[in-house]
Amino acid sequence: MTRFITTFCLLALLSAGTVRAADDGMDAETKAAIEGARKNAGKMPVLQKLMTEEAEKKDEEKPAGPTTKPEPLTALPPWIPPVPGFKPESGSKHWMEKGIEKGELRGVIAGAPRAVATKYHDSVKATEKFNVTVNDVTINDTLTMTVSLTARDSERKVELELKPTKGGKASAALLTYTAPPLENLPPAD
Repeated sequence: MTRFITTFCLLALLSAGTVRAADDGMDAETKAAIEGARKNAGKMPVLQKLMTEEAEKKDEEKPAGPTTKPEPLTALPPWIPPVPGFKPESGSKHWMEKGIEKGELRGVIAGAPRAVATKYHDSVKATEKFNVTVNDVTINDTLTMTVSLTARDSERKVELELKPTKGGKASAALLTYTAPPLENLPPAD
């Protein structure tokens, strides 16, 4: 009896190792064994039901909505609070990704990053339409300020990243935004 239990435990450990190996880099034999198990699952109703449920979950996880190629962006959408002194540069773009509008606008703002971030923070906070956070990170003696806005009435988000330019009298700015599909948004003021 002990020999039987020992043999059973060894087989269980070996088969568990084989299953775990299938998740890592699989060789051709392992792939063939997994594919054979999937084909035989059709003969077993319980496994067939589990595989069908898993496929349905994967279909539900795929977000609906159009995806478009990036297009030039000449101005920010009206719902984004204006950034004082922001001078856009070429290379700005917007696009749709899985039904969500996304965009990025590069430019320059007169002033040091900390002063610009503080000024933008105060002007946006006064509108009471966005939750505002300001973060500063210094890497290799270069300060990067990030002002993040989240609309209180929807899932719209804006992020303004500021880095000093040479000489420190201006800030290189990258403004990115995301917005859910237009039909889900409340009207902009």
